[in-house]
Amino acid sequence: MLQFIFFLLLFVLGAYCYKKLRQELAKLDEEDRRKAKLEKRDEGVKTLKKDPKTGVYRMDD
Repeated sequence: MLQFIFFLLLFVLGAYCYKKLRQELAKLDEEDRRKAKLEKRDEGVKTLKKDPKTGVYRMDD
């Protein structure tokens, strides 16, 4: 019976640690998404401009 209680406590502790780990990873993922969104917004909109001589499209500076 003592072994059962010991393994039950280990399982509960493992489940708690797993839950906390998932929460922290979700926070990190949300921060990364927020940073990427801000960087994308800060880039601005770039347009293509056609070179009249060659007909090739290039990024407008």
